[in-house]
Amino acid sequence: MKRLAKLVSASIVLGLLTTIMTSLLIAAYWPAGWIYPQSRFRQLETIEWMIPVPDDWPTTGDITTVTQGSIGMQFYSQGLHKYTDESTSTYYIKRISHGWPFAALSRYEAGSYVWTSRNEIDALMPNQEWMRGVRFKLPFAADHAELLPTVPSVGFIANSTLFACFYTMIMFLIIFAKSKLKTKRGLCSQCAYPLENLKTCPECGTPADPRTMVQ
Repeated sequence: MKRLAKLVSASIVLGLLTTIMTSLLIAAYWPAGWIYPQSRFRQLETIEWMIPVPDDWPTTGDITTVTQGSIGMQFYSQGLHKYTDESTSTYYIKRISHGWPFAALSRYEAGSYVWTSRNEIDALMPNQEWMRGVRFKLPFAADHAELLPTVPSVGFIANSTLFACFYTMIMFLIIFAKSKLKTKRGLCSQCAYPLENLKTCPECGTPADPRTMVQ
């Protein structure tokens, strides 16, 4: 029973580590993936920002939401636009999630910019303090993959469970194969003690497999 508990615990830990490493590697080396965009534009509605934002950010205006999906990545963006005669102010939050087979870890980016009447960006103000993620760039990663995801989502549990089940199955197969090999060599299936026609292992007390008995 203790052996089974150790095996399951090891599988859970390996499943968690695999989920985290897979998400970070995809975020660093495959930040875009194959993207299938879907966007919609809503006018004059109230927006609820996904994360706390500065007090001077508006909550009503022309709203654009963009969702994208790909292998290993999901993208969701909120954009709110305020218009004047001379410029358009845009406030945005992006949630980018990475992982396989499901998006497991997310990062958030927030900022604002102003479009002038000449269709030029007059001011770009990314709000560093409202970002969620770790600013760290892995070797040879893309330039726009400096913010690694750290916020878990529902996919984190699903991925960890799948990987844990996979590792549990592999460990059971290894234990089964080693037990069969010991039996074939006339050894105890638990401690590998030479049985030599003994009905019970004198080392650990495990009953001998009849196939280890010499006829």
